[in-house]
Amino acid sequence: MTLAPKAAQNPDFVHQLVQDYPKFKENRLQHRRFKHQFLQELLLPLSQNGFEINKAGESFKGRDIQVLTIGAGDIKILMWSQMHGDEATATMALLDLSNYLSQNDNADIQELLQRVTLYFVPMLNPDGAEQFQRRTAQGIDMNRDALALQCPESRILKEFRDRINPHFGFNLHDQNDYYTVGLTEKPATISFLAPAYNQAKSINETRLKAMQVIATMNHALQQLIPDQVARYDDRFEPRAFGDNIQKWGTSTILIESGPYPNDPEKQQVRLMNYVALITAIYSIAESSYQVRTHEEYEAIPENYENLNDVMIRGIKVVEGNKAYSLDIAIRKQEFDQNGSFPVYYGGRIEDAGDLSTKYGYREIVAKDLIYAPAKIYPEVLTDLDAARKLPLADLLAQGYTAIRLQVMPTSKACFTLDILGSETTPRWGRRPELIASFLMMRDSTIAYAVINGFVHKIGEPVEKSAHGWVFR
Repeated sequence: MTLAPKAAQNPDFVHQLVQDYPKFKENRLQHRRFKHQFLQELLLPLSQNGFEINKAGESFKGRDIQVLTIGAGDIKILMWSQMHGDEATATMALLDLSNYLSQNDNADIQELLQRVTLYFVPMLNPDGAEQFQRRTAQGIDMNRDALALQCPESRILKEFRDRINPHFGFNLHDQNDYYTVGLTEKPATISFLAPAYNQAKSINETRLKAMQVIATMNHALQQLIPDQVARYDDRFEPRAFGDNIQKWGTSTILIESGPYPNDPEKQQVRLMNYVALITAIYSIAESSYQVRTHEEYEAIPENYENLNDVMIRGIKVVEGNKAYSLDIAIRKQEFDQNGSFPVYYGGRIEDAGDLSTKYGYREIVAKDLIYAPAKIYPEVLTDLDAARKLPLADLLAQGYTAIRLQVMPTSKACFTLDILGSETTPRWGRRPELIASFLMMRDSTIAYAVINGFVHKIGEPVEKSAHGWVFR
């Protein structure tokens, strides 16, 4: 039986994957902050659908780390996700991919599984995932532990790779939302890398194969997210797993899941991972990736950290008898409520000055606007319940961006205005590292109120679910 061409030759294959995706999407995963125990519940049905599920070892805190295996082919492909505990996009995609591969009545998939053997490690850092943090429970970045091997999770990955000696390895990560494709304003939704295995960044047969598979995946993704695929920096990092696994003889491919507009839980980016991984698996099984060249890989633009959540262009600042104009960039950092969902945001000033080479997901042309400091509502309120009764639209129109409370909330509070204690001095303003809370005036009228990085246009409905910053 001959496997029908999928990855390189058939242009309809990608669109068919997208069309059929709802049948295979694991719908119980709707956000990125799922825990180890929930993942175990999702894995159980797979053992009845062609997968072997084996314990590879335990994390530092004693949580099981599983390997899912399917297929009987000579070509071995290893994929691992959540090496960093807060990078869960590809973990969701691996569950979707597992559902896709479980089609016992699909002749193409059954033929595929006679050519390849697939090994998935969906959550390599379960302790980090529990707190939705990058590092392990030991406070170590596991991706800088390939040589020292001080984390049990690192040793599990190293020992498993050495035991099965896979031909291809997929190192699945997330990158922050601020990378662009080259120097454009386009977000780098997916970034690829064939990691270097030495300082010279040499290209041997092992690394060349990784480049060719990446070129194949890029060809597929350009049909879905044109000009939103980038290439990650390939400086050699001697402590990193990707660089070392490449050096140890496994053709290694890094996939970084970046931003997609209006997709905070990365459900669209998850779909892009799903398409890219299926395309890669078929291309490896068919050997069709070999039609691609390393020049095609090198032609993928590098990614640059040029994006911001908000960019305010050319606002006027008056200090005494001096006036000048500047751009203000704002970024919103995610904070977890004990590793849970939903998240809380802290909007800080990232940069100020001439930011003409930078971009924003939201851009405000402010050349007719004047910067003004934030204002605190004069009455000290009892608690947050009292604050919720305030006419927020009226307060914003008067320039009030913060309230004082006698009784502070015990956790991060979801409220439009910044929250201060009765004696708290807020650290806000327009300078880098400060909380992004200020006003923008048109003549003597307030045009916008910026509160913890969230921009409110005066006269429009107030977003009551917005996050003000809590100053304790």
